[in-house]
Amino acid sequence: MAVVVARAGDEGVEWFHDLLPAEEVLLFDLLEERGQLPVGDRFRQLDPALRDSDTIVFRSTSRSTFAALRDDPVLKPLVRKQRVLHLGRSYDAANPGPHLQAVWGSGQVELDLDQLRQAELETLMRRTRSVFDDDNHHYLLPSGWHAERFIRLGNAASSLPDSRRLADWVLAHLDEHHDLLADTGTILPVLQEVQRHCRANFGWATKIDALAGYPSVETLAAGLEDLRARGGEERGVLFVISVNSSGTARARFETKLQVRDRDRALVLCETDASAVDIASTLVTLPTRRWAPSDEGRCDGCGSTAQVVVNPATYEPTAAYRITPKPITPEVASAGASVFSILARYDAIRLHYTSERGAHYAMWVDTPTVLRQPDQQAAFENHISKMPRPDLVIIPEGPAASELVATASQATGIDPLVVPASGSLPEDVAAAVARSERILIVDDTVVTGTTLGRLRRSIYRAAQHRGRNPQTSAALFLARPSRSADLAAVSRPFRDSRGVNLVPLHQVLMPPSRRCSFCTERLLLRNWIDRLDGDVAEIAYRRLEQLDSDLASGEFLGASSSTRDLVTAGSFFGELQEHVGFAAAASATQQVLDQHSLATGSLQATTIDIGAALDAYFDPCLLVGILRTCRKEEVRFAATDEVIASRYVRLSEFGDALTDAVRCEIVWAALREVIPLSGVDHLLDGVGAPEGALLRALLQLRQANIL
Repeated sequence: MAVVVARAGDEGVEWFHDLLPAEEVLLFDLLEERGQLPVGDRFRQLDPALRDSDTIVFRSTSRSTFAALRDDPVLKPLVRKQRVLHLGRSYDAANPGPHLQAVWGSGQVELDLDQLRQAELETLMRRTRSVFDDDNHHYLLPSGWHAERFIRLGNAASSLPDSRRLADWVLAHLDEHHDLLADTGTILPVLQEVQRHCRANFGWATKIDALAGYPSVETLAAGLEDLRARGGEERGVLFVISVNSSGTARARFETKLQVRDRDRALVLCETDASAVDIASTLVTLPTRRWAPSDEGRCDGCGSTAQVVVNPATYEPTAAYRITPKPITPEVASAGASVFSILARYDAIRLHYTSERGAHYAMWVDTPTVLRQPDQQAAFENHISKMPRPDLVIIPEGPAASELVATASQATGIDPLVVPASGSLPEDVAAAVARSERILIVDDTVVTGTTLGRLRRSIYRAAQHRGRNPQTSAALFLARPSRSADLAAVSRPFRDSRGVNLVPLHQVLMPPSRRCSFCTERLLLRNWIDRLDGDVAEIAYRRLEQLDSDLASGEFLGASSSTRDLVTAGSFFGELQEHVGFAAAASATQQVLDQHSLATGSLQATTIDIGAALDAYFDPCLLVGILRTCRKEEVRFAATDEVIASRYVRLSEFGDALTDAVRCEIVWAALREVIPLSGVDHLLDGVGAPEGALLRALLQLRQANIL
């Protein structure tokens, strides 16, 4: 089976099929550091297909989580059939490493902690983009070796929850007689969390430090000397190596500077597949590496290395070109047909929370769309072009009845509706084993969890009879956040005849965790205590709006008189305000998706914000672009001056520039998506109440209070 790693509030999941093959284990990080939701509500928001794993391991560092799991009234009915465990931080000085225990019941828990640690930390590294492994180049490491990938573990220590998870596993290798020395300052947040926990809960006088530069003999010796002077010569040193690539730093420590029987080394990430001391390693990520020739040339590509890892900052450094990419008419019009359908049947919602508590940045009402005769006919025609099946399966869901009617009309076969999670019913499993060609029909795919689980269930059911029927999937709408997600969903449906997963419509949409209105609500809640009087009242009213679903756009500074207007003559289609926002956000997501593919390479592609400010005078389109972007994706020092120059031009437009456009540009500046300097002039003449709120926030930001 597999280990699948997920965390609260994040749609992304990672599967590890080679770990714990005897069962399917869900390692679910409750992320208790974020938000106030009870544990049961956090778990309920998870995809039902994931909740049905054989074993569920809840992950946390809080002392109170175990009791919260046992007492939560929502949780227990959701996990009646599964084994439920808690993997938490230890508060026992005699056993300081992570502790695994059954939430209900007692007795020995048999589950490989090493495998759970590998799954958790590898997921953490990939999610935080600690792994640079672009296909179009390789890396010259500080050691002088060349490698197919570079790992900067400091990226994985850039947030409190991630630092805590890493610290938990470091604690397992520590005792009260050792101090810690990091090979790079980028992982100091992890060591600081270890030190805080040891002092607060164990009463240990643990000291920490980091080397001043790449661990040459000189810097390593100086670092050890400084730490021993602070801690005492009788204490040992745990040398924490962020990434062991060539093994040079570890060898220098163990052969030249280590005090035998007192000092030891711990490798956070091991890249050498032949490493023998796995007991002192937290996570392994084997990496191919090679030495350059005596002339400094590389046998891998025949030229000198182009991407060099800075030995002081451990950042990949290379001359790269920033390429601002506008949303072209081709990109804008690519989703026009889809969003025109959604507009025609009023089938999209923004900032929407479903009945089961899951939140969506954008929610598509596919049952309503599939009840329309023209859309039912289009989907019937699409299904009829798939390989003719002798069994049709439909996963349970809000659109199941509409899918049954459409699929039976298209194939002449009565579909079987199966649970979206869990094993196949016995009669369905028997039908699968007898079939030659199976067709799965579903309304939409976002993360692909349901489809992936169903595909594996079909394979297992047929495998018992020594069969492997051709399995296809027909989808009405594929709406992932990344093209890579759809590619991953499609892989299990690939056979010698090609990919047999075919959506009728396909667009990219921002993931739920990137709901711009949730971000606005979070920021306003953090800032509202610094406001007073009428401005505070405006903020409270805005928060009341954001505490409910938004049928229309409800943009900052927007007038109710614009909500019935459409984007007439636009490449995006003629759309209502909220659908136009969604269409622009989708196009932005498409360009950002291309940017993510280029991250770490020699060329950085980013959204051309300047071109957007020039070209889009319809509020919903510009707001859709600005609210979808994040600072790290579009903000470069080289482009700040170009974007700021647009503010002067825009402020000269007078009444031709709506309050909504002015307010939303200022809000983007407060979020640091675009530069702050000069943006305040755009609020001149704004009559909407939000203008006063934004002026107050700008003043606080300029005074370094926010």
